[in-house]
Amino acid sequence: MPSNDAYSASIIVDGNALEEYEVEGKDAVLSCWIASEAGKNFSVRLTGAMSDVSLAWHIYIDGKWMKGCVYHASSGPLNQTSRGYPSDENTFQMFTFSQVSLTDDDSIASPDLDLSNLGTIEIRISRAEFTKDPNQSPLIPSTSNITTIHERSKKLAMHRVSLTETKQKRTGIIYKTRLLESNPHACFVFKYRPKDFLISQGIAPGLEDETESQEKTPSKSNSPGPKTKKRKRSEKADKENEEIEDARRRDALIKKEKQLQELQAEIELLKNGDGRVKQEIKTEPLATFIVDDNGVIDLTD
Repeated sequence: MPSNDAYSASIIVDGNALEEYEVEGKDAVLSCWIASEAGKNFSVRLTGAMSDVSLAWHIYIDGKWMKGCVYHASSGPLNQTSRGYPSDENTFQMFTFSQVSLTDDDSIASPDLDLSNLGTIEIRISRAEFTKDPNQSPLIPSTSNITTIHERSKKLAMHRVSLTETKQKRTGIIYKTRLLESNPHACFVFKYRPKDFLISQGIAPGLEDETESQEKTPSKSNSPGPKTKKRKRSEKADKENEEIEDARRRDALIKKEKQLQELQAEIELLKNGDGRVKQEIKTEPLATFIVDDNGVIDLTD
């Protein structure tokens, strides 16, 4: 999972953290790719050591604010998970990966959508102070459900996050939050795409690459014999090299045959030139042509 000196974040599906690819860090931001599967519910988890300052961490999905969570100073190690978006004071809706619906009909496509952050799950962490407010109502974010987008947006290989089944939630305490810093001091960005897309872009390994990785792993068996099989990729590369070498040999053979034909034509011309060879032409012994097993002609004397 992506982690800095203080926090680790992960996207959980079926109780397991999704594998991250190409984790990169710049300033306070850590980003990575994850493989999304349409129809799967997911949750967002943040962990870290105990902090002596209170923290607010906010979840943004597809560029929209979804939820805010609080951590109280010195309350133990940070280990919090958010499974969905609050629909009211007593229920929430699950985060779910879904297909993007496309259309070429301008009248159907949702207008004025900002799609620049489509396919992202972001966690922003800030130092904060909290005040209990029994009269405060929970902030209900605007829905992240994007109905239909236009094909010209070029989001053909995208998923989105929708809000699905509604579940009961425990009654919580509502806090007023005051952030103590103008910008988050830590941020995690998960860029989610279908697995096939990540493989096609070389971001995630394909089945062949995974087979290679497994073959590289030493066998636990003590039985004699080779530890690994010849890799499929190596076999393919060897075949390509053989084809290239065969082509080179064919080119060399054609070139030598052409030289041979030219020499033979010159010999015939000399022989048929009134049956005489001019004295000023210096005669040289003819070259010896040896064709090896690979079809290459040797022109050495």
